[in-house]
Amino acid sequence: MKRVLAVFVIAVLFFGALGVWFTRNQSSVVQAETERQAVPIRRGDIVSSVSATGNLEAEEEIELSFEMTGIVEEVFVKRGQAVKAGDPLAKLDTTSLELAVAQAEVSLEQAKIELAQVQDDVDSDDLASARAQLASAQAQYDALLAGSSEDEITVAAADLRKAEVTLQDAQGAYDRVAYKGGIGASAESMALQDATIDHATALGNYNIAIAGADDEELKAAEAEIVSAQATLNNLLQGSSDEEIALAESQVKAAQLSLDSAMRDLEEATLYTPVDSTVTAVNIQKGERTTEGDAGNIAIVLTDLDPLHIDVEIDEIDVPQIGVGQPAVVTVDALPDSSLSGVVSEIAPAPVSVDDGIVSYEVAVTLNEQNTKARPGMTANVDIETERRAGVLLIPSAFIQVDETSGQTYVEKPGSDGGTVRAAVTLGDRSGQLVEVVDGLQDGDLLLAPEIAATGNEEPGQNSTGRGMGVPPMGPMMGGHPPGGGGPPGGGGP
Repeated sequence: MKRVLAVFVIAVLFFGALGVWFTRNQSSVVQAETERQAVPIRRGDIVSSVSATGNLEAEEEIELSFEMTGIVEEVFVKRGQAVKAGDPLAKLDTTSLELAVAQAEVSLEQAKIELAQVQDDVDSDDLASARAQLASAQAQYDALLAGSSEDEITVAAADLRKAEVTLQDAQGAYDRVAYKGGIGASAESMALQDATIDHATALGNYNIAIAGADDEELKAAEAEIVSAQATLNNLLQGSSDEEIALAESQVKAAQLSLDSAMRDLEEATLYTPVDSTVTAVNIQKGERTTEGDAGNIAIVLTDLDPLHIDVEIDEIDVPQIGVGQPAVVTVDALPDSSLSGVVSEIAPAPVSVDDGIVSYEVAVTLNEQNTKARPGMTANVDIETERRAGVLLIPSAFIQVDETSGQTYVEKPGSDGGTVRAAVTLGDRSGQLVEVVDGLQDGDLLLAPEIAATGNEEPGQNSTGRGMGVPPMGPMMGGHPPGGGGPPGGGGP
C-alpha cells in the first residue's frame, strides 16, 4: 500500500510538473502574440534632398607680386599668419625711388613758378624799356629814309677839302726828307700816314652824305621797328592763351611725373587688400625680384571665411535646386561635427558630359567657420530641396506587402485583441520614415510586424523575408535626416 501511494505521489508530481511547464509555455506564446509593440502614428516634417561630394575651397585666393625689379628689404609676415586689410606684407629697398620722388617734386615746383610768371601783369620798367627801343628804331629808320641835309653835305665837303690840304702838306714835308736814312720812323712819315687815314674817312663820309641810304639799310631798320613793336605789344597784351596753355601743360606733365614716382614708391611695399590668411611666402630678405615674371608670386593670401564647396549635380536633380536653399555639410576629416550652408550659385552651363550624363556645378557656401576645416578636405553635401511639415509619418519597418495582391499595408490592434490590416498609400521617404498619404489617421496605433518563431530566419526577419527591425519613434517628433525617394512597395491599389 505504501508502495502504491509512493508511485501515485510520483505520478502526481510528474504530471503536475508537466502541467506547470505546459501552462507556462502556452502563456509565453500568448504573451508574444498579444504584446507586439504598438506605437501611435505621429505627424512630422519630411525632407527631400540631393546629395553630392566635393572638396572645401577658399572663397578667394590672392597672389601678390612686385611690379618692379628690386632688392627685398623686409618681409613682415609668415605662413599661417592672419592679416587685416592694409597691413604691410613685404618691402623693397626704396633709396632710388625716394630720390626720384624728390626730383619730381622740384620739377613740379619750377613749372608752377613759370606758370605764375606767365599769368602775372607786365612790369612798368619792362614796358618803358620796350617803348624806348621802339622809338629809337623808328628814329633810325626815319633818318635813313630822309637822307643827308644840305648842311650835312656842306660840312662833309669841307671836311674832305681840309683833309686834302692836310694830306698835301704832309706829302710835301715827307718828300723833302725822303732822301735821309730811317725815314720810315720819322715824324714826317707818321704825319703822312695820319693825313692819309683822315682823308679816306672824310671822303667816305662825303660820299655817304651825297649818296643817301641803300635798300639793305632801310630793310634792316624796318626789321628793328617790327621787333620792337612786337615786344611792346606782348607786354601791353599780357601772355597769350597759347603761352598760358603751354605753361599749364608743363605743370600737368610735372604732376604726372611726380604721381608716377610716388606710385612706384608705394608699389615697393606689398599691402594686404582684404582680411585674410597668409598661405604662402615665396620671398626672403635680400632676394632680387624680377619685373614682369609671371611665376614670381611673392605672397599668397587666402580668405578662409567662408569656405565653400563646388559639387557637380546631375541634370535630373538640378531643377529641384535653387539659390538660397539650406544644406548640411559633413567633412570626412571631422566626423563628429556637421556644418550648415546655403546654395550660393548654380552654373548656367554644364561643366561635364560623361557618357551622356550632364552635370552642373553648384556652389554651397558655409554659414559658419570651423577652425579645423581646411581647403581641400573632402566634404559631403546634402541640399534640402523640399520640406513639408505636419505630414503623417510611420517607420518604414512597419510597412508590409501582401505577396498575392502586392497591396501595401500595416497592422493595427483590433477591438477583440487581434490584429487588423490597414491598406495604406505611401508618399515620400525621409530617412527611416515614410509619409502616409491615405489609410491612417492621427492617433492610430500600429503594430510592429510579427516575428516568426521558426528560429531559422535571420534576426529582424519574418517568414517572408521582410525586415522587422523597429526604429525608435523619436525622429517622428522632430527633424529628420535628409533623404529622397519613395517608400518600398509604392502606393495603394
